[in-house]
Amino acid sequence: MQKQQRVRLEKRAKRDLAALPVVDSTRILHCVKRYAESGHGDVRHLRGDYEGELRLRVGRYRIILSIRGRYVIVHAIVDRKDAYR
Repeated sequence: MQKQQRVRLEKRAKRDLAALPVVDSTRILHCVKRYAESGHGDVRHLRGDYEGELRLRVGRYRIILSIRGRYVIVHAIVDRKDAYR
């Protein structure tokens, strides 16, 4: 990822973020923005049912996202124990 990208939160991601403690949601937003700007973060390509999507790890949370053109689209934010069920 070479150039800065914009971040979009889907409806589910907004709902997931609102349900988290403020400290965790702030940290997650910071990490997503940092990934969009620089490409840095603990990111892996997903396989199987999630083919074509990425996983960003932030503490105990997993952020499921994809890249579409100039946008990093956040699909969901889930606790790691529930992430791939």
